Amino acid sequence: MSKKSKSRVLLVIASEAFDDRQYQAVRDALEKADVQVDVASTVKQGARGLGGMRIDPDFIIDDVDATQYAGVIFLGGHGCAQYWHDVFAHEIVRAIYEKRGLIAAIGRAPVILGEAGILSEHRTTGAVGIYEKMVIFSKAFTANKIEVDGNVITAEDNNALADFVDAIVSWLKQDNRRSPQSAEASAQTSSA
Repeated sequence: MSKKSKSRVLLVIASEAFDDRQYQAVRDALEKADVQVDVASTVKQGARGLGGMRIDPDFIIDDVDATQYAGVIFLGGHGCAQYWHDVFAHEIVRAIYEKRGLIAAIGRAPVILGEAGILSEHRTTGAVGIYEKMVIFSKAFTANKIEVDGNVITAEDNNALADFVDAIVSWLKQDNRRSPQSAEASAQTSSA
């Protein structure tokens, strides 16, 4: 009998000016839900949040193997704009999206998903300041606090942070949304 593998998600933060509150809330909730969290950025040491938090990421975004993750979460803060045109960020989004993994972004970060080309069939939301960009990318930019549309979760800002975190944890807990490792183990068990 194989033990179910822990879900594993990638949390992407800006090297400068990521949102500390979002980082702490998302990370705490995921770890409480027994989800393994890996952090990626464009720096290996000293990513700095808006409130002064310093994080040493686990990976440089260029070195991430997207096949190892059940989902990717992009945090807001004005620094997230560094990923709007980042080829590596877009490759991670597309790879996880193609296998129906979780794709989540809050604040200004949904622009990353739009630039990656995955939002044409999804309702989205985000910070008011990204409206003009998002109406080009998404099926409908609603300006609601949060949108959960299939495997894509977007949220407006910190006013929606609790709902954003709850939606992510809920999505990951669903039986049909397993990590790549647990899906593989399940397939091996059923074929035995």
